[in-house]
Amino acid sequence: MRKSSRPCTGAPPRHDTSARTTGIPGGGHGRRGSTGIGTDAGTDIDTGHRSPFGPRSPFGHRRRRARPLAALALAFAGLLTVAPAATAQPSTAGGYALSTAVVLPGEAVYPESITRDPDSGDLYVSSFGSGTVYRAAPGQSTATVFLPAGTDGRTAALGVVLDHAGRLWVADSGGATVYDTVTGGRLARFTTPDPAQSLVNGLTTAPDGSVYLTDSLTGSVYRVTPAQFAQAVADGGTAGLAARWDLSAILPRQPAGTARLNGVVAAPNGAFLLVVDQPTGTLYRLDPATGAVRTVSLCGPAPVYGDGMHLEGGTLWIAQMNSDTISRLGVSATGRAAVVEAQAVDADLRRPTALVRGDGALYVTRSQFGLTAPDPVFTVAAVTGF
Repeated sequence: MRKSSRPCTGAPPRHDTSARTTGIPGGGHGRRGSTGIGTDAGTDIDTGHRSPFGPRSPFGHRRRRARPLAALALAFAGLLTVAPAATAQPSTAGGYALSTAVVLPGEAVYPESITRDPDSGDLYVSSFGSGTVYRAAPGQSTATVFLPAGTDGRTAALGVVLDHAGRLWVADSGGATVYDTVTGGRLARFTTPDPAQSLVNGLTTAPDGSVYLTDSLTGSVYRVTPAQFAQAVADGGTAGLAARWDLSAILPRQPAGTARLNGVVAAPNGAFLLVVDQPTGTLYRLDPATGAVRTVSLCGPAPVYGDGMHLEGGTLWIAQMNSDTISRLGVSATGRAAVVEAQAVDADLRRPTALVRGDGALYVTRSQFGLTAPDPVFTVAAVTGF
């Protein structure tokens, strides 16, 4: 386990609050607690918006011509090809322990996201390879199929999250579908303004019941409030997604089609969201009340290839897929500053894409994206002591 070697002055104060989320990854239920007060650095950013739901940024965003499947393949091309080798460490090095928690049956599963029911402890895992969504109860060593491949035409599943009503949201390239976890029945479907140019990826829930979704191709973050969900159901179960934020004008340039915004988490008091730009590891703080965007002041190495995230008790864990790394950050009470406290670098993480915490362990999806010889058995790992 690596400790941050760079000295950090003015480290952000810790606070006793928690929020359960997942990214493309997963998400979940916030728990209320007390918050600390501290001074934070950071950079405010003008995104060009006059109101959260007003006109698009005057700078717009670069159009991408790929069709849905082509766009998906293009955005994930770097994941499914050989990625830089991680620095291997023994699974018990640095005081943490890594083991297999759940086996995911099937071929070419390539698990992408994970979420956890805080009441039952059930885990839900999405398959990028087939579109299957799995469920595993506590102590269950092999998951069962909750939603088969091809459900509602889905051949690749991305982020998953349970909202405050216990409904399961499953993202795909063009939107997200919501399911009843008891019956498996479809409750609603939300689509982006242009599904052919979208890659809905990370999901999280906020204390007010809203669900936030990142779009890795457009640089947008969408929001569905409880009232909007209820209206969608009343209108027959379908609705469009509206961008709460469009960060396309401020994200550093990358090759066309690169997957950008990925993991997203919400503060337990709903005051802010944190979202990661995958290729650069830059963290952005989003203010739901004002629409303001600012860069998080980070002390320590940027979480490059940042994917799924989990925020709890002032601690943020980030899965970094291409480097077989999990980073642990201390986050200030305002979300404006963060310190990299430690990193677990372990080849046995096998390209981690998402994580969720429960019962003292981090449950981590071993995607195996880009491995030259992937293990035919796909699994979820349990990491303790980190």
